[in-house]
Formats: sequence, structure tokens, C-alpha cells
Amino acid sequence: MKRATGFSLIELMIVVIIIGVLLAISVPAYQAYVMRSHRTDATQQPARYRSTEGYYTLGAAACAGGVIANCYTITATAVGSQANDTGCTSLTYNSVGTKTPAACW
Repeated sequence: MKRATGFSLIELMIVVIIIGVLLAISVPAYQAYVMRSHRTDATQQPARYRSTEGYYTLGAAACAGGVIANCYTITATAVGSQANDTGCTSLTYNSVGTKTPAACW
């Protein structure tokens, strides 16, 4: 008697189910990783600019009332899929080093 070769439909369906479960777990984890990496990139921009330029460009009139806290504020706003990043869609850094929201930095 000859033995049948190949895969049965049941075996094939089991493989498809296993692949589906793996994808259901890995795709959201990967999307969260990408979102965190974009957030990290945005938080590093002020330091990156200062390291390449050596300074932030400010005029004397840039400081309202001569108070250093009013000199500059850098804001990074999320666009595209990054706009789904809960609580971290707008990152702000000012001249005294205040970073908001603190949980995102």
C-alpha cells in the first residue's frame, strides 16, 4: 500500500492558525516599538541641533521681558501614524530645560 504524500487540509489550517496568532501578537508590538522610536527621535532633536550648530539662534528681542524662560520654546507635533501616540502628540522644550509632558521624555 502506498502512503499519501503532502499535507492534509487539517495540517495546513493548523499552520495558518499558528501564523495568525503570531501575527496578532507581533504586529501591535512592532507598531508600539516604531511609535516609541519616533518619540525618542523627536526628543533628541533639540540636543542634536545644538550639537551641530553649537547654539540656539536667538535675538535680543526673542526674550520677552528679558526673562530667559521666555527666550524660546521648541515644540514637536506628531503627524501621521505618530498622532495615535497617547499623551505624547506634542513634545515641548524651553530655554530653561523644561520638557513637557515629562512622561514622554
